[in-house]
Amino acid sequence: MLGGTPRVCVGSLNKSKVEGVRRAFEVLVGPCEVVASGVSTGLPPQPLGLAVAVEGARRRAREALARGCGCSYGVGVEAGLFVVGGDFYDVQVACVATAGGSESL
Repeated sequence: MLGGTPRVCVGSLNKSKVEGVRRAFEVLVGPCEVVASGVSTGLPPQPLGLAVAVEGARRRAREALARGCGCSYGVGVEAGLFVVGGDFYDVQVACVATAGGSESL
């Protein structure tokens, strides 16, 4: 994006995740183009542990950005389970990577 509408690549084909990213970016930066991209994290389909969910989100963001679609941002959203005191908790982790190499969780 050079003075135009930012292009955001989402590392998922999940419609709920893609729509959530679109809504968040429109609130934060205004109108944007969102591109869904199926990516592989190389991790289990159901991440167990917060660290695995964080790594999945990072991998999705990086892979989406690396697809070469001219995106300013790559976004990964990963769901995971972690255990505290014998109870399971569901967590959603989002990572935003920029073409400049920075990341934010």
